[in-house]
Amino acid sequence: MTADLKLLGSVLERELDEGCADTIVDGGLDEMLRLQARDEPPGSPLLRMVGALPASGYRSLGPEERRTWLRRARATVVHALAEDASGGRAKSTRRRAPARKPAATKRSASRAPRRAPAVPIPPGPEALELPVAQAGTKLGRANITRLEKLGVATVADALRHYPYRHHDFTKTVPIAQIRVGHEQTIRGTVDRARAIRVGRGGRMQATEATISDESGARIRVVWFNQPYLAKQLPAGTEIAIAGNVRAYRGRPTFDNPAYERITDDLRHTGRLVPVYHLTQGLPQRGLREAIASLLERFADRLPDPLPADLRARRELPGIVEATRQIHYPDDQEQLELARQRLAFDELLAVQLGVVRRKREREQQGDAPVFEGRETAEAFLGTLPFALTGAQRRALDDVLADLGRSQPMGRLLQGDVGSGKTVVALAAMLAAVAAGHQAVLMAPTEVLAEQHFRTVCKLLSGEPEPPLNGVVALPFLEQPLQVVLLTGSTRAKERRAALDAIRHGGAQIAVGTHALIQEGVDFERLGLAVVDEQHRF
Repeated sequence: MTADLKLLGSVLERELDEGCADTIVDGGLDEMLRLQARDEPPGSPLLRMVGALPASGYRSLGPEERRTWLRRARATVVHALAEDASGGRAKSTRRRAPARKPAATKRSASRAPRRAPAVPIPPGPEALELPVAQAGTKLGRANITRLEKLGVATVADALRHYPYRHHDFTKTVPIAQIRVGHEQTIRGTVDRARAIRVGRGGRMQATEATISDESGARIRVVWFNQPYLAKQLPAGTEIAIAGNVRAYRGRPTFDNPAYERITDDLRHTGRLVPVYHLTQGLPQRGLREAIASLLERFADRLPDPLPADLRARRELPGIVEATRQIHYPDDQEQLELARQRLAFDELLAVQLGVVRRKREREQQGDAPVFEGRETAEAFLGTLPFALTGAQRRALDDVLADLGRSQPMGRLLQGDVGSGKTVVALAAMLAAVAAGHQAVLMAPTEVLAEQHFRTVCKLLSGEPEPPLNGVVALPFLEQPLQVVLLTGSTRAKERRAALDAIRHGGAQIAVGTHALIQEGVDFERLGLAVVDEQHRF
């Protein structure tokens, strides 16, 4: 035996790790095999490996066929090296030969990286931070890189890479009863599977199979661009097929369906099958198998942030069960329970974040403090009506907030015409009396202009806004100016409004989102009122 099996084994491992792209060796793996096979005795391990390839060589195989051949070839090399080391039969047939220069590789073969050694699994939740590449998912290096593009780098990321929908393949239908245009699942036996060529000029390779069930009914199944399946599905294989049924020459057929050999643990058929977000080159089937493997080995390590009594009170499943069921649910009911649990966790995280930010903001205590009750009461005395009890209580709460250094964040809720604008304007006047500016922002230009007119009318008592929005009020030492600023404000009026806001001449500004655009600078803003329809 003249072949360098150690070198060959290293190259085979690298080829498998790099996604079977046939780029490890200059000239391709076929060229290296040809050079290594010279002067090999009949029945040698290398010749057995080459004999398993088609006449057109390794380069003609599809991705799955390459992967299968590489694994078998690597096993052959390992076995041959083990026999050689033990002095068995392989050693007795070995003869020395002059050293032969192997095909040049892109990197020195002596430095060819082998598979990373097995990494000890940390105990408890620490294992969730293990990189997916070291978690034994059987994903190649190329697919690991693609997975990282989706933000999935660790075991925890993979477990939280939830499917965005599920195929419902739970009900198995007899072949004689399948319906065109529906997603359905059948079970049967492969009668025949063969590689064919389709398309214009036969450019596309495919596998065509005939599946029959116990009743004797048959159906045609085609997998495009997957000719290697013809060898993987020999006659007599019990198989489950799931996918959309379409008509071909008047008869039902499956095109590129999901398939699975019949076992006790079906992942791609016969159940609710997850569908994940992918990136180019990452196969759905391979990702399903990888996540299923991680679920089986790591899901029990997920820490549950919710106390048991809270879960019981809300009738929510534990995080481990919810994670299992969101990926591979037992039925629709379990899927819905898992969704409710995960949605609860997301909303709880958002709410906790909001509460934390609110407390941090309140602890800063940098909001302006002013007592404006006297001004507010003077304004209310000019109105031709009295506030209701609810309006009075709302105004008291707002004025109390203005008297504290913690920033105020209060929702004033009421029906149309319930007096929200009056309460807001009284608070704005309290801010103005303390030497601050106030702003009222509305969602549309029509509503902003309406607010502007309402504010001017409540202050002046006149049906039309006063000249330049200036109003003299008996309870304020200086005249008050109200300006309107929207996207449609004319250039001259806009410049005047911006100048008045910047230098403090405008104590109250009413407008749309134009109030928060670049170039709008308030001299001393103390209170902001936002209309209910804004979403900032």
